[in-house]
Amino acid sequence: MLAMLVSEFLYAQKREIACRLRIIAYVRNRLGPSSDPEAKTLLASFDFAVDKKWSTTKITKQLKNRLEAFGAWDKTSEAVWRLFHPLTEGLQGMIREEVEDNSLWLDWLCSVRGVGLLLAGEVIGVFAKALKPGETFGQHFRTVSQMWAFVGLDVRQGKAPGFTKGEQASFNKQYRSILVTRLGVSLIRVGGEYYDYYSRKKEALKRRFERDGIKIVPADQLPTKAGKKYEPEGVISMGHLDQMARRVMVKLFVAHFWEAIRRAEGLSAGEPYVFSGEHAHSRDHYIPPIRDKSAKKARPE
Repeated sequence: MLAMLVSEFLYAQKREIACRLRIIAYVRNRLGPSSDPEAKTLLASFDFAVDKKWSTTKITKQLKNRLEAFGAWDKTSEAVWRLFHPLTEGLQGMIREEVEDNSLWLDWLCSVRGVGLLLAGEVIGVFAKALKPGETFGQHFRTVSQMWAFVGLDVRQGKAPGFTKGEQASFNKQYRSILVTRLGVSLIRVGGEYYDYYSRKKEALKRRFERDGIKIVPADQLPTKAGKKYEPEGVISMGHLDQMARRVMVKLFVAHFWEAIRRAEGLSAGEPYVFSGEHAHSRDHYIPPIRDKSAKKARPE
């Protein structure tokens, strides 16, 4: 059930975002070339709203009439957005209701700061997509490595898996985005124990790069090639460093997720480990599933 709801939600959300991006492009294309002072002021207000991540609802309510007066409002994209927006909200409600009685939520996820009902549903639903009819999580994901590989969090030839033009990816990019971006950012933002782990890993990575003579610079200091920023040899951006630490933190979360699933199904979680290879922990450094004491059960996001 959750797998289907999450798939429908992700589709509706993707269409909503596409409509928003078309509205943004339309406004900027219409007002950008204008020399009218009022148009420039309006464009500045619109850009401010976009930069501050105002919802499409708020932008429509506060700026639509003024933008229409300049012929700078995409009515078609707004109409399509109005079709998908209530669908997205409805599916969010259905996902939350489905998760409220889920054993993974009640036994562990509700105690993790930064994970609300919706995000918990997305995470569970993503991994449920791998299951065949009648198959359980424990039957499908026999090792945590299989779970990492399913969402592109494994390591291949010393690197995170990427995408090659003309070749089919071995994982779903949107699923990895839910884990690394939505979940990762949420865990960091609330400052719980996963954030503490992320901070330690980030500092360790920083020391390693400095020891190896690799320079860490802000993204705006990176050189450009063919219109795109790139990292020359011996240089890494702060954003890349942050992403690496966030990815390691999310791998820890997924390891805990796998352990919680195995134990809920009465299965052995195997040897207590978190990572293999360069991130290996000894048994003495095993990190059990994190529970933030200040977390509240069944809180909406």
